[in-house]
Amino acid sequence: MGEIVCKATEFVESSQLWDRSELLIRLESILKRKGSFVCVLAGRNTGKSLVFQTLATRHEAKVLLVDMRSNHSGILLSGLAHIFQI
Repeated sequence: MGEIVCKATEFVESSQLWDRSELLIRLESILKRKGSFVCVLAGRNTGKSLVFQTLATRHEAKVLLVDMRSNHSGILLSGLAHIFQI
């Protein structure tokens, strides 16, 4: 876990930008693995929604989008429960 934190911190501090097509390729490779979970965090107006809408269109059966903006509790499990009406 420490290695992941170090790599994430290093990436964030580098201000490196990802090309959308490269990001889509990486996300699609993750979808090939069983039981994958992806959470993308980024600032406003960086194209997160566009990337995920494209991914969901291409891989409808494998992608569940949870828009946390409509989840006022701010808790992921609460957002999932709302979607599945649990």
